Amino acid sequence: LGSPANYTIKMMNWGVDGEANAVDLAVKDVNNNPLILPNTFVDYSYVNHGLNPAVAVEAMIDYSNEDTTLVIGNPLSTISAQTAVVGTVYGIAQISSSASATFFSD
Repeated sequence: LGSPANYTIKMMNWGVDGEANAVDLAVKDVNNNPLILPNTFVDYSYVNHGLNPAVAVEAMIDYSNEDTTLVIGNPLSTISAQTAVVGTVYGIAQISSSASATFFSD
C-alpha cells in the first residue's frame, strides 16, 4: 500500500467558526477511515486574514517560502483578486468556494 504520507492542507479565510468545524470533521473522517487514503495522515493549517487583504497577501508570500503550491480559501472575490496576483508570481494556485466575480473568467 505504499509508504505512509503526511499532507498539510493550507487554508485561508476570515475566521468563520463553522468552516473550521466542517474542515475538522472532514479531516477526522479521512484520517479515521483507512479506505479513503490508506497510509496517509491529513492535517491543515489555517490563516485568519480577518478580511484584511494585506494579511492575505503576506500569507501567500509565507506559503511560497514554505514551497506551498496550493491554497484553499479566500472566499471573497475582492481578496482573491489580490492574492491571485501574488499566487501567479509565486506559483501558488488557489481554490475558492465562492469567489465568483466575472473578472476571474477574463
